[in-house]
Amino acid sequence: MVDRFPKRALLIGSQLVSIVSLLVFGLFLQWGGQVSVISVSILTVFLNISDISYGSTLMTSAVYIVSSEEQLIDYNSTQQSMSSFASMMGPLLAGAAYSFINLKLFLGFEVFCEVIAIIFFLKLPYSKRPSIRSTDLDSDSISTNNATFVETIKYLLKEHVVLLLMLGMLLINFLMSSLTVGLPYVVFTKLSGNSLSIGLIEIAVPVGMIIASLVMPYLKFKRRELSLIVLSWIVCGILIASNGVVIQAFASPLVVFTALIFLISLLIGMVLVTGKIPLVTYMQKQIQPKQQGKVFSLLDAFVQVAVPLGTAVFGFLFDRLAAPAIFIIAGTLIALFSVILVPLGLRDVPGDEQD
Repeated sequence: MVDRFPKRALLIGSQLVSIVSLLVFGLFLQWGGQVSVISVSILTVFLNISDISYGSTLMTSAVYIVSSEEQLIDYNSTQQSMSSFASMMGPLLAGAAYSFINLKLFLGFEVFCEVIAIIFFLKLPYSKRPSIRSTDLDSDSISTNNATFVETIKYLLKEHVVLLLMLGMLLINFLMSSLTVGLPYVVFTKLSGNSLSIGLIEIAVPVGMIIASLVMPYLKFKRRELSLIVLSWIVCGILIASNGVVIQAFASPLVVFTALIFLISLLIGMVLVTGKIPLVTYMQKQIQPKQQGKVFSLLDAFVQVAVPLGTAVFGFLFDRLAAPAIFIIAGTLIALFSVILVPLGLRDVPGDEQD
């Protein structure tokens, strides 16, 4: 859909899916329906369909909105900072408001926000032609709107750099599940009753992501995206392994433990963004605009598969193995995998940094 239909219409359509879903759920409650696992799951499915459509369309819209490569970096950085800020503040504000606002008012407020988003989408300055031409000449043969997913897979098998990036995202998101599963368990066990320390650690990653997304536009990494991606993945692996070292060697006093875990989590949030923004920017420049929808959809599918799979695997492991060993092994695997990617082709060609 993203490659076949106008981007503005898809963005508006994604919000309309959310609006209709929320209104139907509201009517369901009004007519005597109950909040249950089944009803909430059905609502969540449709809201996720809306979010996936919105996310893929937004990434492929960049080359039709910006006018230069520098603006492309600004576009991705701004989008990431807003997303990180919302992911941090949204649950906090909703949790605080839910104690005195009922669910129906929540639904109405969400519908209001979706309508506001549609108004902004109508104001987006779309151009008919992409402002940044793809550097990938081999994709011309499948750059039409009618290209199938089979042709996209064939394209990825030929363009090994893009394929390596996608496989890297798959593996890293899988191994990052060790952090999302194990760290809350360790923190809540060590800091039981200290809600302030737990809260600080919980917000460290999104705060780091916001800081990095604000700084990224000022970093002149033009034509050096691959080097920055690999470096950020290596540092991310080292930081995850460092969690294991801190848990093993700095378990007390609790002030030191909290400070070190907070710092590591903050840095992880920063390196995640310093890898993601160059990755998205590289793909937006490298892949033909009319092919980006399918590639970004596949990338999103890789991430969607890796996260629950990693959650299941590491949930099993944390029940049976020591947390420090799991963090050290997961982080080491990320760092080693990233180093191996360099000789396989995930490196900048000398001289590319010059225009």
